[in-house]
Amino acid sequence: MIALTLVRAIERHANELSDELVTKLATSPRTNDLRKVPAAELQRQIEGVLLHLSEWLLTKTTYDVERRYLELAERRASQGVALSDFCWAIVLTKEHLWEFLERQGFRRGPVEIYGEMELLHLLDQFLIGHCALQPKAMSSTASCRMRRALNASFAGSRIGYRLRQRHLV
Repeated sequence: MIALTLVRAIERHANELSDELVTKLATSPRTNDLRKVPAAELQRQIEGVLLHLSEWLLTKTTYDVERRYLELAERRASQGVALSDFCWAIVLTKEHLWEFLERQGFRRGPVEIYGEMELLHLLDQFLIGHCALQPKAMSSTASCRMRRALNASFAGSRIGYRLRQRHLV
């Protein structure tokens, strides 16, 4: 799998990437609520995922991923992190990983571009589900509001279709 080379590069630089990402999340106006989370906790969790990204993308079951991120969503909700900030953190994570791969010079030819597309597809499957799982961890009233907001945000898109199929919105 071509994307595995890209994932291994991310895993090798997990510490650097997580430090940069924590800084980016702390300074982004779209992730203000994440400032409620201790920086060391955020850094440790991001680095843990990045260090084992190949395992998360390729070998973990849907149940494993859902269980892990429901726990994380419950934790973030208890810390007062809004769903919008949680989702923006996911978007910024994906952008940060893409920028890293560009800095590493992986964008050379058709094979590398195909590998990047393959990786983006895997990351989308992995990360978008986390936005959808956050409402499950909230109270039923808040969850209902969040589900409606997610449904409106993703209406008509392939992501919205997948979320509806999984009965998450």
